[in-house]
Amino acid sequence: MPSSPSQTFIAFAALVQTAATRDIKLVPIRHRDINEKIALSGGDYDFILPNDQHPFFLSLVFEIMSQAGINFSIDQTKQEKKVLHLHAPEEKTNITLEIWSHLEVRDPAKQTHKQISWNDLAPHLQEKNGYYHLPLLIEGYYYLSHLHTKNKSSSLPEVKRRLQHYQQLAQNQEASTLSELLEQLQHDASIAQIAKQANLELVKLGVLREKSTNLETLKQRFQDLKRQYRKHRMRSCARRKIFAFVGPDGVGKTTLIEQCRDILRDSAAYFRFKKLFRGSLLYTLLYVLRYSALAKRQQNDLPKNEFDEQQASNIFWIALINYPKLWLRARLFCTQLSDRYYSDFLFENLRTNAQPPRLSPNWENRVPFIPKPAWLIHLDAKTSVIHSRKKELSAEAIDTYRQGVFTLYLANPAPYYSYINTGHDLAHSRESLRLSALELGVASPSTKTEEYELDQALKLGEGNERICYLHPTETDKIIKVTKPSSNNRNQNQIEALYLRELELRKVPFSHIPRQHYWVKTTEGKGLVFDRISNDDNSPLLSLADCVQQGFISKHETNRMLSELYAYLYRHAIIFADVGLNNLVCHKQNNNWHLTIIDGLGARRMGLKFFLYRKIHLLARMKLQRQWKIFMQKINSVSTESTIQQQ
Repeated sequence: MPSSPSQTFIAFAALVQTAATRDIKLVPIRHRDINEKIALSGGDYDFILPNDQHPFFLSLVFEIMSQAGINFSIDQTKQEKKVLHLHAPEEKTNITLEIWSHLEVRDPAKQTHKQISWNDLAPHLQEKNGYYHLPLLIEGYYYLSHLHTKNKSSSLPEVKRRLQHYQQLAQNQEASTLSELLEQLQHDASIAQIAKQANLELVKLGVLREKSTNLETLKQRFQDLKRQYRKHRMRSCARRKIFAFVGPDGVGKTTLIEQCRDILRDSAAYFRFKKLFRGSLLYTLLYVLRYSALAKRQQNDLPKNEFDEQQASNIFWIALINYPKLWLRARLFCTQLSDRYYSDFLFENLRTNAQPPRLSPNWENRVPFIPKPAWLIHLDAKTSVIHSRKKELSAEAIDTYRQGVFTLYLANPAPYYSYINTGHDLAHSRESLRLSALELGVASPSTKTEEYELDQALKLGEGNERICYLHPTETDKIIKVTKPSSNNRNQNQIEALYLRELELRKVPFSHIPRQHYWVKTTEGKGLVFDRISNDDNSPLLSLADCVQQGFISKHETNRMLSELYAYLYRHAIIFADVGLNNLVCHKQNNNWHLTIIDGLGARRMGLKFFLYRKIHLLARMKLQRQWKIFMQKINSVSTESTIQQQ
């Protein structure tokens, strides 16, 4: 059975408790009750933890959550903090923890930032019942300063609740200065002035330094440079658009990859990691030179999977040499969902019983060379479940692999990591995957899970590669479904990628329809677009029909064409298929408009399409060439129409 929301909270409470018992100094920064209702209501829990304890804490997270079957994710895109999300799929929410390495304070006068390090706070920590916490004065003053640092309003419900909590404690402990500042804030005093006074009190308490020495200033600048470098690296990883799925055989990688394709905002392609090395010359040479000796040693045929495992060290470097192939696919085409990754080739004896399974002895020397994927998805299940699906792996091998994957992640962390237990039902795993994708910012917020039934009554039109249907439940939208006989060309994926790029460029959708989300249908996967219609809901006419029938005057036609060309040229939009049936004339507010309903982007993925998208000069040059062909078609149709009328 899938875990209930209460189980997610129970695992969270166990995490905090176990951290205390193992002397992991997980110190709350500001007050937030640890109860189920508050934990699952949104918001986050903020803790500060010394840098050298971060790996131990993350290992503890993995230990508790994997044992409890709770899905979670770790965001390490920022240097100053790690963001941990414990998934509660049934509630479609998370329990969020932010683990800080230091605290930031903004100087209201100079508008500069200062840091409160762990070393500054450590002497002041108090212990109660095995838990560490900040003294009331430090926690209260810092929270007042924090409101100014983050530009938070004191009228927010969560802020009000915390201020009342601190006011009550301050009165009970006779903290007069803190109580006075809280009282002033409740009477609409300036947050900047309150923060300035709170910072002075933090200086008096010895946790915030009023002036920094030259050496401290130099260290601070060095830390800022490190932060900027890390930020650049993490953004670079995200731009690679490589999502790596790892997990033992039988865990359901193929199924979850397909679910991920449905969830993602942009188009994505399945990538079999084996293609990165098995098709190379170096692998062929390795196979020729080593296969006979290994097969002879085993005295029987050697399957390729076992050969790859026995030659994992060599295959690791072969795959690394061929990494540009994967990188180029991600950059030129679309997001690549990799089935396995380099970490799989840092294990030994997973499928053989001759020696115990383990990480390779020299894994620490090789792991820095692994290119970081933007997102590492670690699929897992109970050992008994995986073993029942795939007998090739022993229980010991499954346990070794599970812990080894997380060990490798800690040694070379990807910007984003997700742990998903596939022992639950598919809906549970899919929702966890969707929550992670939303946190990462790559999921469509409107992703639909239901399957729509499409029939001939909903059919609006048909092209060479796609069929257009009216949306069954939303009459202002249509669904385009790729034909099975489209010669492996998925125009939906091309269009989804291109229109998403236009959205990011803030291009107005005045002459092209806006895309919305992917859906499952009885005719296959479909892409939803705005439906173009007349004000009076009368049938639409293609540009070809309008010209042939003389439905619109020549002057009006020339006006619409001039507007369309100016729009396409201004925004460097690629109009690849200039067929007259790819444009429709529709009337809005008593004015005629032209809208391109098909033929945008390109006929196929490739280098040309990439260059046209990235270099607007080339896109405009292509548009000029295509427009000449387009106008020749219009003139030809117009001439034929004139002759027929005569």
